[in-house]
Amino acid sequence: DDATSVAWSPDGSKIATGSKDTTVRIWDAVTGQELKLLTGHTGLIWGLAWSQDSNRVASASADGTVRIWDTTTGETTMTLTEHSGVVWAVSWSSDDSKLATASADGTVRVWDAATGTNTAILSTIPGNVFIGVDWSPDNSQIASGSSSSNVEIWALPSP
Repeated sequence: DDATSVAWSPDGSKIATGSKDTTVRIWDAVTGQELKLLTGHTGLIWGLAWSQDSNRVASASADGTVRIWDTTTGETTMTLTEHSGVVWAVSWSSDDSKLATASADGTVRVWDAATGTNTAILSTIPGNVFIGVDWSPDNSQIASGSSSSNVEIWALPSP
């Protein structure tokens, strides 16, 4: 099926692809061989992000969930389910401790990557569709892009 998202692992050894058929595939970046087929989403995959250690990949789906996958075993280690709309994008913090997600439900959320706890909702703009999200290098801010043609910068509270 058509690939809807792609992400290269930080160590350069693997590529993840998400597709309309609701799967995530892990590929060897040198040989092109499929290493893992990850199944569990019920909607197409819009966004992918690798952890810095290249051991996990997070997938954002039209089914309203984000899944974290162990790329060695191919198993889902966590499913984030608090969004009420399509999740367009996901991004890991540089220390792999948190995830940020952007959704059609008008929210940008921050999650604890160890527990799956939603630790912050950065926006609740009705009718706004957040389609992109990324962390600042020092993890103190999150940038998001939206259907309103705005880029928002969100300052995070100190831990």
